[in-house]
Amino acid sequence: MYNYNNNFKARKDLIDNYGDNSLLMYALQLRYDIEDIISVASESLTDGHNDKKCDLIYIDRDSGLAVIAQAYMKKIL
Repeated sequence: MYNYNNNFKARKDLIDNYGDNSLLMYALQLRYDIEDIISVASESLTDGHNDKKCDLIYIDRDSGLAVIAQAYMKKIL
């Protein structure tokens, strides 16, 4: 059985670069088999102080797919 939680925790590239959005990027990469998630993140992440509660807009023109997502990660004390 594949352990997604341990695999995600080992993805320091995503966690260090995208913080609260790292799990969102991990899930997007897994679901849509994206090789270069770093490039996708630079074009798709919209998170910021005026993001209107939308953290990601991903468009794959080849497949006609659009993903609009809001992420939340609870900090465990």
